[in-house]
Amino acid sequence: MMSTPEYVEMNEGYEPYIYLDSEGIETIGIGFNLQEGFTRDECLLILNYRLGNLQDRLRDTFPWYPMLNQVRKTVLLDMAYNLGVPRLCRFIKMLRAVSEQQWSKAGEEILDSRYAKQVGRRAARNAQMMRTGEWYEAKT
Repeated sequence: MMSTPEYVEMNEGYEPYIYLDSEGIETIGIGFNLQEGFTRDECLLILNYRLGNLQDRLRDTFPWYPMLNQVRKTVLLDMAYNLGVPRLCRFIKMLRAVSEQQWSKAGEEILDSRYAKQVGRRAARNAQMMRTGEWYEAKT
């Protein structure tokens, strides 16, 4: 079973050197916009720290967040990590569906977005996990 940091790392990828992301921003590590290299362990420390802060923000923003299972929390954490909490909050229909436990609708709303067009398979994985409440299993 995959942990939340492993899942986010799978989506962000790990790059030990500076690269240009899809928006042309110089990025390093596991989605960090920095100019100096980090070890994978250093990046994981930063990732865990940031995910902890995001989890606190999601808990403060959405009263129903603590009641979600770990898989659905991970989807929202992954989206918040990628988009930021303010942009995640623009997913009004998806968030309403989550709050009403309408999992299929929530998954559909993830896919019916600009985000899905930008991140492709990441959005498909998140939609699947939101619908099923189960960890994404890569098909080999």
